[in-house]
Amino acid sequence: MDTVLDFTIQSLRGDAALLLLRDHEGNFTPSQKGDTALVSSLLSLLHNAFNELVATGGKEALTLTTREQPFTALAALIPGVGKSMGILCLGRDAQNGAFLPDEKEFLLGYAQTTALALQRILLRENLESNLIDTISSFVNALESKDLYLKGHSARVSLYAGEIAGTMSLPPLQVFVTRRAGILHDLGKLVILDSILHKPGRLTKEEYALITRHPLVAYKILKPLRFLAQEADAIKYHHERYDGKGYPDGLKGEEIPLPARIVMVADSFDAMTSTRPYRSALPHDVALAEVLRGKGVQFDPRVIEAFSSIPRTRITEISRYYDARATSVLGDGSRGAQAGTEVVTCKPAVEVDC
Repeated sequence: MDTVLDFTIQSLRGDAALLLLRDHEGNFTPSQKGDTALVSSLLSLLHNAFNELVATGGKEALTLTTREQPFTALAALIPGVGKSMGILCLGRDAQNGAFLPDEKEFLLGYAQTTALALQRILLRENLESNLIDTISSFVNALESKDLYLKGHSARVSLYAGEIAGTMSLPPLQVFVTRRAGILHDLGKLVILDSILHKPGRLTKEEYALITRHPLVAYKILKPLRFLAQEADAIKYHHERYDGKGYPDGLKGEEIPLPARIVMVADSFDAMTSTRPYRSALPHDVALAEVLRGKGVQFDPRVIEAFSSIPRTRITEISRYYDARATSVLGDGSRGAQAGTEVVTCKPAVEVDC
């Protein structure tokens, strides 16, 4: 929106420009550039001429006029998809001259070009969203094999989003962190069930295979450029703050922040989820364990943010798919580890491998 307004003002020598976008729910998002008083006047003119602009169907730019106004104004409809649409409006102080007919056509062209750009963005976002949903369905399929893990990735995503929001991270980074949470176990798709659900402790060879799942997920997501940040977060979500994690032994700030957040969320959910070989830890006990790992296994800033989340919200998230705690297989057998290892951290904090 800012790019469109800057280009419109500069190329058509305007003193102010206003861009309004309406989503499918009828909500308008405004953006403006230039003289604020003139922008206010343009908004008033658009309110009166709205129906007339819609009637043009985006095929004609209109000159907006009122009696004795000290400026001239043009407006054009930005055609949308369904109920979405927009309006591009440009104002010029009367002392700088009126708009010429060709400038009116140029504004119409800018509006139409903006419409095409927005449609491409919407198409790309829809494709990306569908792809994320498809990948997430694989994670859900993985968890559906184990009633005790059902909903784990969704809870990790919710915890991670709460932490990122509490840290006042930019909305885009919160979004990236939440998506990394939902996809963090994607790499376990290629690990045999006999290893993921093995009763008893894993051998060194089996443990080595388990610890490759972040790299496997990274290789799956790396070709998808729009998931570059999520791929990095997933690759490093088992790196420890003290540098003793895997796969690369990164330390402190070397670890991407979303990865540091997902690790805390992953660890807490692992401890507070019921498993065949033990009951879920109470939230206070699990939080105390996480706090013991502050500055050792976990980023202190992330721990401080997590510990400040209201307990009611923590409880609400923990109950997502809570039925996992009341169901077992007919023969009562489940893997003693289910892909989870108790990692001795001095202090010991349970995390999903």
